[in-house]
Amino acid sequence: MIQIMANENMSEWSADFNVIRETVLIAKEQFERKLLNKESEFYKCKIRKDEDRAHGKVLKPSKVSASDIADYLGEVWQSGYQRRLINAVIGQLKDIKEGLYSMEAARIYEKKDTTIIIEQSVNDSNL
Repeated sequence: MIQIMANENMSEWSADFNVIRETVLIAKEQFERKLLNKESEFYKCKIRKDEDRAHGKVLKPSKVSASDIADYLGEVWQSGYQRRLINAVIGQLKDIKEGLYSMEAARIYEKKDTTIIIEQSVNDSNL
């Protein structure tokens, strides 16, 4: 159901960054919950994907990445631009968790391009 709603938001409504943030947050939480069941096919697929990336044996799955979320959400989320948006959200969520700012402060940046420009500027400045 999350995948259907996420794809509809992106393809038909051109969701703003707040909607994208909530979509990625929900997808990430659901993905992490599914990884708790070590007997599930979902868990085994994530291990195989991580082993392919690492070119060797992996004992536990890595953290959920933008690529994982994009694959989980489906075709509409596969472009480089969408993956950058997912990375921006993951970065924001990490900053919020570390207490650098609140979710309310993050909501100030409604425009997708503004958030990506800010993220790129910070990365380029090595801040």
